[in-house]
Amino acid sequence: MRSLLATCLVLVATTLAALPAAFAQDDDAPPAASSTEGAHLNDARALYQAGHWEDALAAFNRAFELAPDRSEIKAAAALEAGSLLWEQGRYEPARQKVTFALELARELNLDHATGQLLLTLGQIESATGQLRSAEDTLNICVQLTGEINDEVYRALCRISRRAVRTLLGQNPGSESDLRADIRTLQNTDSLLAIGTALTRTADLYQDNGDLEQAQRLLAQAKRHIEAADSVPARARHHLREAQLLRRQNNLSAASELLGKALPLFEAMNNRPMIVHTLGLQAEIAALNNQAAQSLTLYRRALNVADTTSNPLLKGRVHLALCELNIPRAPQHCQQAIDTFETGQLATYRVRAHASLARAHQAANRFNDARTHYMRAIELIDDLPEGNTLYNESLATQHANLCVVNTRQRATGSLASCLEARERLQKLPDADAAHHRRTLSHVTHAAGMAALQENNAERAIDLLQNAADQALALSPPDLAIASDALLRLGATYAALPDHARQARDAFTRGLDALNLPDQPEGSDNRPARLALLTQLTQLHLNQRDADDTLSRAARLIDLAAELDDARTQAWAHNARASAHLLNKDQDAARAELQRALPLARQADDAELTELIEDNLKRFES
Repeated sequence: MRSLLATCLVLVATTLAALPAAFAQDDDAPPAASSTEGAHLNDARALYQAGHWEDALAAFNRAFELAPDRSEIKAAAALEAGSLLWEQGRYEPARQKVTFALELARELNLDHATGQLLLTLGQIESATGQLRSAEDTLNICVQLTGEINDEVYRALCRISRRAVRTLLGQNPGSESDLRADIRTLQNTDSLLAIGTALTRTADLYQDNGDLEQAQRLLAQAKRHIEAADSVPARARHHLREAQLLRRQNNLSAASELLGKALPLFEAMNNRPMIVHTLGLQAEIAALNNQAAQSLTLYRRALNVADTTSNPLLKGRVHLALCELNIPRAPQHCQQAIDTFETGQLATYRVRAHASLARAHQAANRFNDARTHYMRAIELIDDLPEGNTLYNESLATQHANLCVVNTRQRATGSLASCLEARERLQKLPDADAAHHRRTLSHVTHAAGMAALQENNAERAIDLLQNAADQALALSPPDLAIASDALLRLGATYAALPDHARQARDAFTRGLDALNLPDQPEGSDNRPARLALLTQLTQLHLNQRDADDTLSRAARLIDLAAELDDARTQAWAHNARASAHLLNKDQDAARAELQRALPLARQADDAELTELIEDNLKRFES
């Protein structure tokens, strides 16, 4: 359950804890420890780093109570208590504390505190789903910190604004700006800030697929974080390492780190991070085929998320449950949609509608699936730069819509599939394996749609392409390839003077199903049965007795393996016809006698009647 907001929470929370308190930067301000309230403030900061957050909060509150009404220490205690409450997911009291600190800082002209105050307020607004307000707050933060040359908090506000804009479905800004902000953090004197900057750089490499470099940077970050001796930072780093290990499919090592992080987060009552940790544990359990444990962990995460007013936390857990194969999956999908709509979370709304569509598609509720795929597409189209920023997601949703339209035999299915095909082919990484696999499915669906429109010429071209694409994959998609070749052969067979092309298509399909190194546990016998049946019929139609006898014999054996009495009866009847072509009436009668009990066993009245009529001809 890795998310942009989770990464941003880790980054900003760690750096805020790492940097010197903004209120201590005023040369005229008395040192915090020179007073009773200052001593409480220093104690609170030490307790925070030790992971004793409830004690830290009490010390912050005590410093606040003891500080003079119009004092810098009172503003500092309010801000740092509010920041801690934000990290715990206690957003309303956090907002009250930070708003008080902001108003007092304005009264006292504490410009040097501007960045930390506005950053914390923007984070609270973002966490509670007020993304437009959060963006406005962070814009002001970027502007004002620039005016007072506070490069560190300007960088932090810009990084947080990226996360907010991404959630809104907007262009977050250039990667070069992000790298510049990270360099700013690396140039501070704080071990934790440097460690955090290295962690964020690792995120960039991880997002770009360079997992080895990401791992090296996280190892460097870990050394700085360990040297700083900060329990919260150590717990967050455990989570980040686990996220990377999960990407590397090192599930056991990831689980070990999560097992270390969770009790630390629980001791601090850091509810957002508890949710992220439980979510990743649940995801790993699902990957390990531990469905019951995964469900239990997700429900624990949901229970914790429900104690906050953070729509992204709650919505993402519902979304994860939506994407599990459980009976209540559609209800969780709808709850995710409702939550994300309330929180203005545009990109997650798209994913939630797409996930609900897939749940309906899996249950063969194609009309409902179509509705939600179309809604996902509409949401992307409504974003200012949706077609540019989310072209991959848009292509994927069009591909899904194509398949559903074809299954529904909806009007315009072919046009829908051709549009999806074009979008996939125009992606910058169109040659990536997962896109090529999707393209083969879309091309196959387009071929089926062309058949539905009785456009044999277009269907032949598309089905041939689908088979070629599916067989070129590694590993080949034999289900798509064999079905495309089956339909291609049947299309040729229905055309005059195309028997050779039909035979070649059927034969190629059978050859594909005999390729070595097929996935363990796969059973392609039903596909072979369909191809053999069509090929046997083709030979019979061409009055090719020997090939009919040979193919039908193989068909009988295969149908017997599958306990398919009807196909066995049909194949014996076909062999009877082939024997008659060879003028061997005794052999034909014997085949029909074998066929009759099988047709009756299959309870196929029409086939039984046909075989009985054929047998009667021998009696007359």
